[in-house]
Order: sequence, then C-alpha cells, then structure tokens
Amino acid sequence: MTPVAKLKSETIVDRLGNLKADIAKLAKIEKELIDELKKRGDPEIDGELFRATVSLSEATVVNGPAVRELLGDAYLAKHGLLSTRTQHTVRVVAQLSRSSILAA
Repeated sequence: MTPVAKLKSETIVDRLGNLKADIAKLAKIEKELIDELKKRGDPEIDGELFRATVSLSEATVVNGPAVRELLGDAYLAKHGLLSTRTQHTVRVVAQLSRSSILAA
C-alpha cells in the first residue's frame, strides 16, 4: 500500500487542492517566461543549465462539430468515424468558507 493510500479522502482532497493552486501559480510564471522568449525572437537560447528552442508551426485542423452537423451521426457511424471514450474527471475547488486560509 502506498503512503497516499493510507490517507483519508479529505486529506487527499486538501493536498490535491493545494498542489493544483501551486501548479496554477507556476503555470502563470511559465507563461510569462515563454511569452517573453517568443517576443524576443531568438530561435535558440543557451542558458547555463538549460537550452531552449523557439519555433513557430502551423497546423490545419478539422472542425469536428461542423463536420458532425454537416454529415450527421448516422453517416459518421456507418463509416466508422464515431468513437466513444470513457474518462474520469476529478475537479477540486476551494471551499468558500475556508478559502481565506489559502489566501494567507
């Protein structure tokens, strides 16, 4: 049994919420740094510890909802173009009554 498996569900939720808050802060910093590198226009940058490359690419994508509306589900199913996927979703939100703890 892993150490996490021994925790109460409430503790796991709180840890996950704190982790997601930390990740959000880090993602904001990451975006600022990436945006600045893109703005500077250097294709390759060597730091003391890391190397970065900046490139621009273009992709053509199909608008799935528009294709589905145009052709219809029956056509897509008949030609094997529809698939079903199953996924788990876990959402964590701060409890409003306790969110002041997070702001401190």
